[in-house]
Amino acid sequence: MTTGAGPCELSVVIPARNAADTIGVQLESLARQRFDRPWEVVVVDNRSTDDTRAVAQSFADRVPSLRVVDAAERQSIGYARNQGVEAARGRLIAYCDADDAVSDGWLEAIAAGLARYGAVATPRDHDLLNEDWVRDSRDPPTPSGYHDNWYPPYLPHTGSGGMGVRRELHEAIGGFDESYSSCEDNDYCFRLQLAGVELGTVEGAVYHYRFKDAIPAIFRQAYWYSEDNARIQRQYRAHGAQPKRWTWAIKNWPALLRALPGVVTKRGRARMAWMLGWELGRLRGSLKHRVLAV
Repeated sequence: MTTGAGPCELSVVIPARNAADTIGVQLESLARQRFDRPWEVVVVDNRSTDDTRAVAQSFADRVPSLRVVDAAERQSIGYARNQGVEAARGRLIAYCDADDAVSDGWLEAIAAGLARYGAVATPRDHDLLNEDWVRDSRDPPTPSGYHDNWYPPYLPHTGSGGMGVRRELHEAIGGFDESYSSCEDNDYCFRLQLAGVELGTVEGAVYHYRFKDAIPAIFRQAYWYSEDNARIQRQYRAHGAQPKRWTWAIKNWPALLRALPGVVTKRGRARMAWMLGWELGRLRGSLKHRVLAV
């Protein structure tokens, strides 16, 4: 691993807020990477009140190119990522989240993918970091790492954790929209593609994703994801024909009723929390953003 203050090939940007309990797993996985070009890890402390900074700095001897930078002006994951890219020295940027982990060979795979594409997603694994009950309450990962979108602009998107992008393209679109509290990565992917950037998939590596494992947290995450999806739907409504929506207010509630008997188990409660959070967030988002969210 190359150290120093000069330019480097690839920068891994990790936004972190109160991640002391999980960031060590991510940094452990990065410490195992083998990459024959200069690279670095930039941990972005976004107003942590726990020992996130101390835990990250404890890996300095194992990840010699690791730096911890402050992003204290506002609490926003998009802001933290943008601050991380601004502080980074690499011409290639790879994003990780502080509660996940990457497989061996991930850095090399990201660099190889970005030699072909402007931006890349990593296929995800849900097994390593999640118990069965929470993993089974959510949809399985897709082989490509991308999800199809069900409203305009009808383009694929991926979570920013495990994503790579050429730095000049990040800068060309103005980085992440810092006003989003979630789904900022959906918007980021759409803007890249609308600017003509081709997205690809990393080959030979996996991004190990960690779900929320408390019922209230599962509910809140679904709620905010769904509300911000309504915002994105309104923002991009001019980029294609709108889907049929006459059943929008009731179409998913029968599935909730069918799932109701399952709440006697932890798995069932987790699934119900996600589904209910999504539906209530969709209703709130429709009112807030004046759109019939699908």
